[in-house]
Amino acid sequence: LKEAASGYTSNLSDESIIGIHSFDTLSITEDVPVKKYGDVKPLVASAIAALRPGDATPTRDALFFSKRILEQAVKDYPDKTFSYIFVSDGRPVDGSHKDPNSQYPNAAIPNPADEIKALGVTIYTIAIGADAFPDVMRTIATGPETMFSTPTGAELKDIYKKIATRQCN
Repeated sequence: LKEAASGYTSNLSDESIIGIHSFDTLSITEDVPVKKYGDVKPLVASAIAALRPGDATPTRDALFFSKRILEQAVKDYPDKTFSYIFVSDGRPVDGSHKDPNSQYPNAAIPNPADEIKALGVTIYTIAIGADAFPDVMRTIATGPETMFSTPTGAELKDIYKKIATRQCN
């Protein structure tokens, strides 16, 4: 993941907008505030280097956290198009606001992924791990073409290249 994310960011222009959020059961953190890449390059490199696998994805909480930040970013940079790349095994922990009719334990009311999409943000998801929950990640992604899965992470560089190509198009 670190190599793939570093490769992805190395192709950004100084005018590209970037932010990095990390999450696990212990915390949800804005590691790099949403800014022009040229203004936060050193923060990006150190945030990527600090990434580590966590335990128990607080999917709903992470999406609500990111939604709040993306709402502001869309206002701050109205001339930009935004994408959100969500990397997880997709195995969510239970949270409040659950939809009792959903088969997914983190199905929130309201659904934060749908609210992010309503901002005009394209959500790419990458389900990583042999025990990944791709169905959960598929419900978060904007569409089938924005959902990726890899059992080992070996394909992450290729996945990030595909995302970059789609973003540029």
